[in-house]
Amino acid sequence: MKLLTFQAPGAAHVGAVAKEGIVDLTRALRVTHPAFKGGDSMLAIIRSGVDIDRMAAECIDQLREEGRLKTYLVEDPTYLP
Repeated sequence: MKLLTFQAPGAAHVGAVAKEGIVDLTRALRVTHPAFKGGDSMLAIIRSGVDIDRMAAECIDQLREEGRLKTYLVEDPTYLP
């Protein structure tokens, strides 16, 4: 899973590259994995110790199956370091 950070209104968000485009994982994980509180930054994800590749894949697959993935795609993101 290719992860990245990008600028969203008011904060940095974590994203993942999917075949459909860039998925806003910060927002999407709140829906598919509400108990996970570490999706607000790449550093928080690393510190949490979760298997983010697995979790992100599950998240994307679930949203894709429900027909809601398009809601979480980011158009023309401003990438951050």
